[in-house]
Amino acid sequence: MVASTKKSMNIGDPKTLGFEIKWAEKQARGTADEASRGRLLALIDQSPIWDQEDEGEKGVSWSLVEMLEYLTYAWPYLKYEECDPLGLCSEPARLRAGAEDLWQEVSATERVTQQRQLRAFEECHDLSRAFQGLWLPVLWIQRSGRDCWVISDRIRVLAPHQKIIKILKDLGAQIAGRLVDLNEARAEKAVADWNARDHIPVERRLTAATGLQSDTLAKIAAGEPLEEVFELQRGRMPSELVAVARMTGHAVAPASMAKLLSWVRNLPGGDRTKLDALSKQAGKTIKSEQPFDQGCELAHGYRQVQLGLDENGKVDPEHELARLGVKIEAIEFESHLDAVSVWGEKRGPVVMTNPKGRHSQNEAGRRATLAHELCHLLIDRNGALPFAEVMGGRLPKAIEARARAFAAELLLPKDVAGKAFENAKKPNSILAKLRKQYGVSKEIVAWQARNSDSVLGAEVRAHLRTLVTHPGRF
Repeated sequence: MVASTKKSMNIGDPKTLGFEIKWAEKQARGTADEASRGRLLALIDQSPIWDQEDEGEKGVSWSLVEMLEYLTYAWPYLKYEECDPLGLCSEPARLRAGAEDLWQEVSATERVTQQRQLRAFEECHDLSRAFQGLWLPVLWIQRSGRDCWVISDRIRVLAPHQKIIKILKDLGAQIAGRLVDLNEARAEKAVADWNARDHIPVERRLTAATGLQSDTLAKIAAGEPLEEVFELQRGRMPSELVAVARMTGHAVAPASMAKLLSWVRNLPGGDRTKLDALSKQAGKTIKSEQPFDQGCELAHGYRQVQLGLDENGKVDPEHELARLGVKIEAIEFESHLDAVSVWGEKRGPVVMTNPKGRHSQNEAGRRATLAHELCHLLIDRNGALPFAEVMGGRLPKAIEARARAFAAELLLPKDVAGKAFENAKKPNSILAKLRKQYGVSKEIVAWQARNSDSVLGAEVRAHLRTLVTHPGRF
């Protein structure tokens, strides 16, 4: 690393995430605070985010050593963390609201603990927190599989995660370059810590990647090196094992987690040629921006193009998965989770259904579970879910909503359900007929009828409401 002599520079890609730095002085001298004084302009999608214009100069005037120190501290979380510690996995704008709802049903002690955890999470993903004593609009960096959300108050961009990390690395390197030749304690520490940012204990990296604390990780490892348990010998993170641990850790005891990870380690690889080819086509059928509509569009395309079925046809999701080269196993573990699916570089694609799962314990629920996993296999492997998926686990709300919509629409088109209940005199007999014909649960029938464009009578609607788990949302 050499000291920077340029007074201004551009970093990154303003179409996704970009920064413009204009140093107060061309030559770096004095303390870390003095040498790193300058203006920093942040841009998302070419729009200024931190742009406090002053006397014709754009950007925020501050000591940028604080940004370097912040990036160093937050680095493992920016690189590996994908979900908040409360498991809400919501977008930043909705995270606090979801947490407030959750806190109404927990004890005061638990609420204080979760509030502290959430503040720490926000501190590590909102770059505006870097500057002490300065208020700036949020600049949220949040990993989502191979992708990364870059979000401000009014703009959101989804970009490759590696690209965003490279931009942040370049930003840190430029600031560190201003400090490297200074004979000052803070400057020396800031540069040394930045250079050592990736050389952190494996426990801290795994905690960031999985949300599991070191004592829980130790119980899972049961005396074995964590590097071997999670296959980190080559320094690769995340992986199938890390992804499964992140999604299931809140719902599975350490001993059960160790058993689950052992199953995953022993999974074979398979031929995914057919699946890959279909995945390339699947995304072209999606035109909408809302997850529910995307799931329905994807299901319509699959029924019509891949299966050649009209609205009366019954789909066999198990046959479809097998046709695409996906192995299906029944693995019983003590949890309400319905399925664990793996499709990483070394293993799978395999869907492991849990006979004790909340939905997969009966045939209709198992069919819905397999249809749900089919959606993820079709559309999410190259983005939010590059390694694995756990149905009922900690996952982004949007991709789960899309998969639920896909599964329901694939098995029972909502227009069919809605029309069946129009002017219905005997809703129970219609319910039984639809369930038998399409092999679905009462809940799917009710929600598909409700989500259709058909006008349902008050009595029919009230009856269907009694069939769902969350009648308040019906």
